[in-house]
Amino acid sequence: SPRERAHQVSSIIMALFHLGHLQRQVLEELILKTYEAKGIYQDSSSTWSAEPPTLQDVLEICSKLMVEDELYRKVYPYIKILADSVFSGSSIGLKNILEKPTVIALNNLKSEYVRVLYVDTFLQRILDTMYKREVSGEYLIVLDEAYPLVSSEYTRYIVSRLLMESRKYGFGIVFITQHPLSIPAPIIENASIKIAFNTSEPRNLDYVSRLFSGVYVRDRIECIRHALRNLKSFNYIFTVTGLSEVLVVSEEELIKLLIKE
Repeated sequence: SPRERAHQVSSIIMALFHLGHLQRQVLEELILKTYEAKGIYQDSSSTWSAEPPTLQDVLEICSKLMVEDELYRKVYPYIKILADSVFSGSSIGLKNILEKPTVIALNNLKSEYVRVLYVDTFLQRILDTMYKREVSGEYLIVLDEAYPLVSSEYTRYIVSRLLMESRKYGFGIVFITQHPLSIPAPIIENASIKIAFNTSEPRNLDYVSRLFSGVYVRDRIECIRHALRNLKSFNYIFTVTGLSEVLVVSEEELIKLLIKE
């Protein structure tokens, strides 16, 4: 509904720019007013299928309202940044993205906050699609070098929801980082399979060893720490939720076979 979408978008912008709750509320009401200007009303579901407003539309409504209300003037700069530099181009439907293996390269985007915004928006769209069952099949979403992308509370919330519920809808999530300490606890707790390669940095080594141990048994933690520190290329350790064992896997022989073939 317009109210739900307005709440989602205002929450993302709030987290992105570290705004206060009053500013978020102003943004939500502003987005709702923009929906209404487009003939889309909260209490009339028959209007919800109409073409939704853009951030440029929100900016135009805000510029009119801030003449008489100072509150709108305070959120105008943030909307302008997004309308002018982030969502000013064309869009690609999610179904088109999911039709074939797709890489969304974020490294060429202008700044870290823009990357976070794109990821927030994309993952929220995945969540909506999942719940509405708009697509069928099995999909794997890989977030590579993901630690800068979970800097906002809203992103952590979305990723945690995806990890908790995505499997029953046909979506799998792979979260990859070289900085284990940066991963929020809810994400780790909801990951059913954990894989670690060679780790030597002391703090990450201690953290991952305790994480894979599951219980605080000194000898068990020391054993895992030793394994992590001495893993060769193509070797890794992994653990699966529900199993007490921590397994060391070597893919060296598999690689050799593949090379021969």
